[in-house]
Amino acid sequence: MPWLHGTWQAAGVKVIMTIGNHPFTAKFIANQVKIVQSLTAENVARERGISCEELERSGIKAIVVYVSQIKDLEQDD
Repeated sequence: MPWLHGTWQAAGVKVIMTIGNHPFTAKFIANQVKIVQSLTAENVARERGISCEELERSGIKAIVVYVSQIKDLEQDD
């Protein structure tokens, strides 16, 4: 599957992985299969010393969320 991700990305497909594990585990797996290839919102917020809620997400290409947070996502997230 990792070898297909570049093809999907080039075609403009947004890849979403749903997993029941802890977000840290999900992020690790997503990195391993090349779904996440850039900094996540968590990484950028931590680098800037702000919370994820304060982060302007326009340039963010990857997010990791808890299942309970999915209902609060906007269409553009």
